[in-house]
Amino acid sequence: MKFKDKWEITGALASQIDELLYKRRIKNKVCRFSELQKRMPNCSRRMLSLQLSELEKDNIVEKKLYPVIPPKTEYKLTRFGQTLTPLIIEMEKWGRIYNTINLE
Repeated sequence: MKFKDKWEITGALASQIDELLYKRRIKNKVCRFSELQKRMPNCSRRMLSLQLSELEKDNIVEKKLYPVIPPKTEYKLTRFGQTLTPLIIEMEKWGRIYNTINLE
């Protein structure tokens, strides 16, 4: 992805990673495409595939294809992708605080 500034980069990556990996509780394990799809029923196969491809291009996730029928594809965070864990955790904490303040 090409970005205008550091804020756009952070926002875009955090959003994709949070939705695809952290909210789905697969941050520390390998996950198959079909498992991701089941955990994200409101996301089309195409959109999920596009988001995973972007994360793969950015070296955030690693994709492994197995030469079997039916096709088997697995995804996991790269070592670089794992460095975003503290950022996502802090963003989740901030979101909870924001919600408690703004829901009162």
